[in-house]
Amino acid sequence: FGAPLSSSFIRKTSVSTVFSIASIFIALPIMLYFTAAEISGKDSIYGLAVSTFLCGVVVGTYNNCLYALYATKITMETAKETTLPKENYPHLIGEAYCWHGFIYCMFFTIFSSVTAVTPARWLALVAAISTILGTISFLIKRV
Repeated sequence: FGAPLSSSFIRKTSVSTVFSIASIFIALPIMLYFTAAEISGKDSIYGLAVSTFLCGVVVGTYNNCLYALYATKITMETAKETTLPKENYPHLIGEAYCWHGFIYCMFFTIFSSVTAVTPARWLALVAAISTILGTISFLIKRV
């Protein structure tokens, strides 16, 4: 749900607006819920199910924001600033997309391993803090 909805909203607003809305109104409450549920020990299966579903929406939205940035920010001028040979300039967006996929898979593996040994309350707290800091950074940058 996140990718198609965010795509529509990105066309009507901007990447930073969609990213910020998803972070502030979806991701942050989810992470705070996970943190509170873990600290209190009073979580419900419905709360966890809805929160987990919404995490998927946020991931789709974030990925779509990245793809929109690739499509709008990578131009022939930015291609000239790279070390790519001139004949590969038109392929820079595809290369950026491939690198994004590679990095996503690597960090997925790393974080999956970390979650096996780290208590969930700390993971939720770190995710909440990184969501807040990422949103502040993104808003300051105004992409």
